[in-house]
Amino acid sequence: SDCLLQDATAMAFPGERFALTMISFALHETGWQTAAGILEEIHRVLKPSGHLLIVDYSDFRKTPFYVKQTIHMIEFLAGNRHFRNFRTYHLKGGLKALVSKDRFYPVTSTHRASRSIALQLFQRLEMEPHG
Repeated sequence: SDCLLQDATAMAFPGERFALTMISFALHETGWQTAAGILEEIHRVLKPSGHLLIVDYSDFRKTPFYVKQTIHMIEFLAGNRHFRNFRTYHLKGGLKALVSKDRFYPVTSTHRASRSIALQLFQRLEMEPHG
């Protein structure tokens, strides 16, 4: 199998190519618009009723304080732009706000690492034609 380095907002794959795609710890570190563009592109390359697995930070509401502080420190040490994007991701509502409900249906989710990390499986929805 080949490993390809591509722009995740404009992949060189034909539409409806993959039954499953996965993105891990990338959405929180990009700008909000870029993250939305990545999810739009994933929708394009997923087969009808295909699945998307996302692993990224949860909203931290049920995460212990010391875990939140540790994660904030790690993200801060990753650099100014990275930390700014991390903060924006959380202030705007994280995965819950980012994943479009008219494009993806939540199938199942679980949390790990003291509820700081979300593993969420979505199924691609077909777009309703506008008319």
